[in-house]
Amino acid sequence: LAPIILLSPGTTVLAQSTTVYVPRFSVLTERVTFPDSTQEGWRFWNIAVNVFNPTGERGTVATVGVYGPDGAIPVDSSCSQAFSVEAGSGRDFDGCPAMRDQVGVATLSLPASFIVTAEVERTLRKSWSDGNTPGPGQGYDLGEGRAPMPVFRELFPAGTRVLAGPVNLGSPRLPEAGGISIEKNLRRVNVTLFNAGDEPAVFTIRALKLRRDSTPILEQQVTLGPKQVQQLNRLPVPILVGDNDMKGGNAEYELFTWITVGATQPYLAYVSSVFDDPEPGALPFEVFSPHRID
Repeated sequence: LAPIILLSPGTTVLAQSTTVYVPRFSVLTERVTFPDSTQEGWRFWNIAVNVFNPTGERGTVATVGVYGPDGAIPVDSSCSQAFSVEAGSGRDFDGCPAMRDQVGVATLSLPASFIVTAEVERTLRKSWSDGNTPGPGQGYDLGEGRAPMPVFRELFPAGTRVLAGPVNLGSPRLPEAGGISIEKNLRRVNVTLFNAGDEPAVFTIRALKLRRDSTPILEQQVTLGPKQVQQLNRLPVPILVGDNDMKGGNAEYELFTWITVGATQPYLAYVSSVFDDPEPGALPFEVFSPHRID
């Protein structure tokens, strides 16, 4: 797992500090309607970051920088001010400044012995009229499940590649076997990129078959400016339904692909996938932490 390492417990909080990179986003995905016309709702993908201090001394965490599609985002004093984490306890990171409908990366400065976790959470925000005034009145947020996200302890060097997967593309041939369309469980593949360098970076993304063949079935390049973050949505991975080298898993009709990413500047990257039209009860979101391969 090379650079993708969760912070390991150390012996003392004060001995060493480090910088940790965590994903940042809050994205509205859909508006939800209910039989009761006075109720309305919205679903979001939100990032949840938590810190745990496993040592016997209090330690501090500070936001060093936040980066998004346009590069560095100003961090005012209220965001950069360090907060304390008591010995043997944890605390959530509130993600200041807020990021709405965009994907980013935050860098945190904290003791090297601290544990940091990140998760994507699907959240339903529901509200209803209070009966006295029009518009939303009372409401609440309901968490509908989480999946782990990568926490990076260091950047990938320029000129290196990382590998993610295998990524499940779904079961596009399933109706031929008597299944219904919704059971195809087709997924769209997203790749999130962060150019951590001070010069523009050219990223190269490739998709490979699950087995035997080293020839890419997709190659795509994208250029990002210094400190920019971009999520490539719906990577156009070919769906080769008749290719046995893409088939795998426990289900006969599932197809899989490996994704590799490289860049000409120091960088971070990870891969995620989301169901387009899932069967009820299916896991909606999958995240693939990268492994450095050269």
